[in-house]
Amino acid sequence: VDDAEGYAVLPLRLTIQSSYDNFFKFLEYVENSGTLSDQTRLLTIQSIIINFVSPQGTQGNTSGQDEINFNVTMNAFFRSNEQ
Repeated sequence: VDDAEGYAVLPLRLTIQSSYDNFFKFLEYVENSGTLSDQTRLLTIQSIIINFVSPQGTQGNTSGQDEINFNVTMNAFFRSNEQ
């Protein structure tokens, strides 16, 4: 955890399998994290690796949509109690 200007950083690595639509909802959620008034982000993405693995209609695809796996490296920012 790195502390700068009263904020600490928590690095995260996630592996997620989702529909194509939910992938874009995830990106929108990260983009809109934080407050718009002072343009502070609570989440930032460092890297994304995408694998298109299960096309719609294939065996094992229960969602009925194209599915993808993606690995995300990101940072979550939060106020630090130490000052």
